[in-house]
Amino acid sequence: MASWAPDPRHDGRGQSTPLGHCRDRRDVCGRVLNALVTARRPAALVLERLDFRNPALSSRLNRIIQNCGRAVIRAKLADLQARFGVTSEEANPAYTSQTCSRCGYVDRRNRPSQGICHCLWCGQRMHADVNAARNIGRRRASPIGSVFQSKAAILAESVRRFNERRVLGTRSGGRGSTADPRLANPYFSGEKPTAARMSKARPLPDLVAVELTR
Repeated sequence: MASWAPDPRHDGRGQSTPLGHCRDRRDVCGRVLNALVTARRPAALVLERLDFRNPALSSRLNRIIQNCGRAVIRAKLADLQARFGVTSEEANPAYTSQTCSRCGYVDRRNRPSQGICHCLWCGQRMHADVNAARNIGRRRASPIGSVFQSKAAILAESVRRFNERRVLGTRSGGRGSTADPRLANPYFSGEKPTAARMSKARPLPDLVAVELTR
């Protein structure tokens, strides 16, 4: 007679257990990072600091999964550094999905849908994950990239930088309107708008920014 043992990754109702969640994340993380390194051969990886918590689970289970998820990523990154010399660091992801990677304008309305980022200031339109990954990559060498900074501090600094730098003069996504989107943007309330033109940012060589979706 064949023996039977329960799958430790699932409970009796077919739901994933904390062990199952950890193994699933380990497998996905390994496949994604292996494919990335094989295809791009980067010198460094910049990753957003991920939050693995699930509101449907208890506080105890969320702590287990959170710790497990980060441990899995740390182990894989250490393996890549040992085998290929690829270094890595984390960046704070706050507002990277709402900030235009071209001109730096931050506005929640820049995300008309889950998959699209369409800047209301300069008109750039691209996949939201690509836009966020570019912002994460730039935060590698930026003071606002620290994982210890609060979201409020990052937003305030992003708004200040945008207003002080010279940015593209095109308004409202290049749709022919001259309205300044900052006037209806609560992030810029109390700030005095300024405008002019943007200087081109130079990309960092041999660098890959990664936005891992949960």
